[in-house]
Amino acid sequence: MRRRPAAADEDIPESRPDGKEGSPGPSTLVQPLFESGRLKEAAAVLARLEDEGAPPWEVLLWRARIAEKERRWSDAQRGFAGALAARPGAVELELDFARYLESRGRLSAAEGRLRRALQTRERVGEVHLALSRLYRRRGREDSAREQLRLAARAVREGIASPSDQALLVRGLAAAGRLLQAERELLRASAPVDPGAWMQGLLTLVRAGRWSRSLERAFRASPPECARSWPRVFSALLCARLYAQAFGLAEAMLRRLGPPDSPWELLWPWYAEIPSAVGQDRFFKDELARLARASRKGGFPRWFAFCRAILLDQLARRQEAWAEHAAVSRPPQRLYAWMQQSFVLTLINRGRFREAVALGRLLLRRHPGHKWVRERLAQDLPSARRGGRPIRRRRGPC
Repeated sequence: MRRRPAAADEDIPESRPDGKEGSPGPSTLVQPLFESGRLKEAAAVLARLEDEGAPPWEVLLWRARIAEKERRWSDAQRGFAGALAARPGAVELELDFARYLESRGRLSAAEGRLRRALQTRERVGEVHLALSRLYRRRGREDSAREQLRLAARAVREGIASPSDQALLVRGLAAAGRLLQAERELLRASAPVDPGAWMQGLLTLVRAGRWSRSLERAFRASPPECARSWPRVFSALLCARLYAQAFGLAEAMLRRLGPPDSPWELLWPWYAEIPSAVGQDRFFKDELARLARASRKGGFPRWFAFCRAILLDQLARRQEAWAEHAAVSRPPQRLYAWMQQSFVLTLINRGRFREAVALGRLLLRRHPGHKWVRERLAQDLPSARRGGRPIRRRRGPC
């Protein structure tokens, strides 16, 4: 399942008309409902907050976003314009209104909003990047490149926020300027904004860029970044950079120890096949790619780990179980977690006692591995009753 991108409004502050701390505002209470698609509930909460004195600009903004989701375009535009009228000069509102106008194909009007946003001298890098994207849509490549240059300068001169660094990397990568994007990321400081730095790195990896410099920077990154190595591992696999993915995984296991079984390691290709369409074809093609890559030698345990997951998905469970010998060979201190996929393989083969024994072994070593616990609690009873074979669930844990 494809990950949800971060909400565009995550930096919009909570506020009260009197400037004092108070109860949570719309951006706290409405946003979770909005993001989960519960728009009627979001509108009801928003109406209650409006009655309780929530900031008018924030009420209007969320009303506009809800209307946009419901394709009520006139109401959406009135809401965005009203929010700006209630809070003139707010750069985040200008950016949101410009985004909406661009999505409706009103590119000249969107450019006008972004030009106004530049006058605030806030989030300068983000505004230049939005202009670059807009000009590229209009076929004005020279203007798009100039806006990218200005965004880079804003970042270097410190007049852009740390999150603008990730946006700049994304913009450069989208323009095919991967080397420059890499240089900008390496120039950034991961400890200042680990989340933004990681987003920039993942953008490059997904575009197929993984140099020795990037690898060194990530291996030396602070723990807040380093603990996200399964996401980088997954991106490298999806970019067909198998040896690089496995080499990084080995290094991070030695540095940090066994992982807490994040989803990227249970199903590394989550970003590759977001729907059921073409899954079996993907599994077969990926097995062929892994076979070609494995002929170069090295990382037998990791190749077996990946093959076992794919083979189980194709219901070729005897072949999947055959990979267990390579995955379970000593030493196991850093690698025991890799056996968890075989719990499901054993359940689907009707080898219930072995599934329970393996699951208990893994849970003794890694009590936090809830996926294994759920398989024993949910799938094992169903299989014993003669239910249908169980396929791996693809989505966030």
